[in-house]
Amino acid sequence: MNFSNFFAYLSPRIATFFKGMGIGAANLVPGVSGGTLALILNVYEQLIEAIHNISLGTLWTILRLLTFKKTAWEAFKEEMKRIDAGFIMIILLGVLASIFAFAGLMTYLISNYHDPINGFFFGLILLSILVPYTMIKKKDFKVWVTIFLAVVMIIFLSFLTTGEETIEKEQAKIEMEETAGAESAGGLESIVDYAVLFLSGALTISAMALPGVSGSFILLLMGKYFVLLQAVNDRNLLILLVFALGTLFGIILFTRVINFILRKFHDVTMGFLTGLVAGSLWAIWPFKNTFTLTNGEKIYLSNKLPTDFGANEVLVLIAVVLGGSLVMGMMIISKRQKARRAAEE
Repeated sequence: MNFSNFFAYLSPRIATFFKGMGIGAANLVPGVSGGTLALILNVYEQLIEAIHNISLGTLWTILRLLTFKKTAWEAFKEEMKRIDAGFIMIILLGVLASIFAFAGLMTYLISNYHDPINGFFFGLILLSILVPYTMIKKKDFKVWVTIFLAVVMIIFLSFLTTGEETIEKEQAKIEMEETAGAESAGGLESIVDYAVLFLSGALTISAMALPGVSGSFILLLMGKYFVLLQAVNDRNLLILLVFALGTLFGIILFTRVINFILRKFHDVTMGFLTGLVAGSLWAIWPFKNTFTLTNGEKIYLSNKLPTDFGANEVLVLIAVVLGGSLVMGMMIISKRQKARRAAEE
């Protein structure tokens, strides 16, 4: 294999790895969906299809390798090709690399530059609405109703926990940590805690598979977001393993549902995904009412409109433009790549 052929082989795989990193980074931010990034980066349907193909037969093929027979190895290679294992692994490596590399940084940025960071993702998501929308072949009444219902659903989810309940929950957590230090180091106390963590993994990864539904937001609702971030930073393998098993269970089950409805009801499904992406703009709105807890930590509550236009608002506006420009650039590149492939065929 000469250098040009090697580069041609490696280039798309590097691009896929960085797409996985983008999905991983999005999953770190409450209100931002990894599924939205997968749609923007044009890997959503391929990823859902690939994961859907994983079955008990895949596990059996892997276990047969222990026989060390040539036929088992040949069957394994065929099975890996069938489920597009190379693509899944590269995406997964990108996601994991992003989470481990940026978990601490993202925590810092959200804590110290909340409004500009949310502004960046607001601009990114605003333009990304076009991605699933342009995939709808026939925009009829059913599709528009589905878009509307999806937007309403996302906004409704944001009202499940009131500001008062959020403050009470966070204050109780602080008091618990001060008296017992139960989760201050990112640990868990009982089997029930680990069961909830497993369930959190299943629900979170299922949410991540839907553009517009933030897996991090689900973790926040279940009180496990900061536990997971701390576990990543501390390399707490037990917590990460339980969570990973939950995500494995959730995504294998949930992607079968998504894959089925994409095949049977493509336009309505893409309309629903469009509504989810549009609705997530409500959750990621940069300007929030805030409350300072007794330990000095600031938490963000309901949306508000800015009362003046100072340096913070200028930074948010710049961040919105940067986020939107990034998506527009990716869409232009994707369009040119499709045109080039069509011309070559």
